Amino acid sequence: MVLATALTAVSGFADSIGYMELGRLYVSFMSGNSTRLGMMIAGADWSGALLAVIIVATFVAGSAAGTFIGDRSGGPGLSRVLGAEWIIVAGSVALAWLGYDRAALIPIAGAMGMQNTLHQVVASADIGRGFLSGNLFSLGQSLARLRRGRDEIARAGLNGLSWLVFVGGVVAGTLCHATFGLQIALTTLLVLVSGLIIAVRAHQS
Repeated sequence: MVLATALTAVSGFADSIGYMELGRLYVSFMSGNSTRLGMMIAGADWSGALLAVIIVATFVAGSAAGTFIGDRSGGPGLSRVLGAEWIIVAGSVALAWLGYDRAALIPIAGAMGMQNTLHQVVASADIGRGFLSGNLFSLGQSLARLRRGRDEIARAGLNGLSWLVFVGGVVAGTLCHATFGLQIALTTLLVLVSGLIIAVRAHQS
């Protein structure tokens, strides 16, 4: 549960950076990007629409790659998927420091798609993803069923916690980007992913 919660925070952190750098597009929230894509097409903003399509395609490719790595590992594959994510984020950090700001953000969408394959189901609550509509919907369902017992209380708490942690990650990412700029923000993201890898390996040893 701790890992899944941390993954959600990292997604929020990354999403805030992407939103500020990519013209209100996201690196994790593909529903929002799909809405923006439709609006761009309607407004004949073809360059913006192309960028949105590239980001969505990169996210899907990351999800496919993460699933492939996890399936081939013969187990949960947490370390391998996070290791691949670390390589992508490290490449993005290098691009950012070289001055390729927009190009640095697009691979992060792939990293977030990859990271979403590591979500966990705890007390019937699906946590660890970078999109929260399902969690908020489940929270509403659990609130309506609180009288059924502790399982619904636990489920409501976990779904509510996922939302709060994501928002906290967004706050942290926004403040980091506003204070230190893109390069430091992405470097911080790399440090966070490194911390996840260390925590997973320590738990597995």
